[in-house]
Amino acid sequence: MAKEENNSGSEILKGMSMIDRVAHFCVLIGEEATVKIFQHMTKELVETISTAITHITSIDKEVSLAVLDEFHIFTRSK
Repeated sequence: MAKEENNSGSEILKGMSMIDRVAHFCVLIGEEATVKIFQHMTKELVETISTAITHITSIDKEVSLAVLDEFHIFTRSK
């Protein structure tokens, strides 16, 4: 079952750039947590992600769950 969820999450995020995924993640975790993360990034990367955040018009539930699941999988592998 978990494999199916990962596949569907991968399908949902297919075609979405990593910058867009990070932008969605930042919106989901909120401003305070995002600021803490941005402190560890280059100015150029922060600007790129910030621009991507401004282009988000809505947050789809399935995309949100897929982004969070991808983050969870990434952190468990480290």
